[in-house]
Amino acid sequence: MNSYKIYLTKNAEAAYLISRGLREATPWSKDGGETIAITHGCGEENSKIPPCYQRGNYFAMIEYRNGPDDSCPEYSLVIC
Repeated sequence: MNSYKIYLTKNAEAAYLISRGLREATPWSKDGGETIAITHGCGEENSKIPPCYQRGNYFAMIEYRNGPDDSCPEYSLVIC
């Protein structure tokens, strides 16, 4: 199971800029893990965001794998 860190904002441009920053950041993965994807878009397009936060929000998300066996999945939702 993959891990996710999702940033929510009311502004599409802010979500885009956050996603750019995630690309430049040090890897979120731990102990030999890997970054799988970095995306951004409308909250209603992402099933990983709880429905109560989807409408009217934009997101930037990093999907990653923790360690070689992916034994410690994480999920973090940051509202900014």
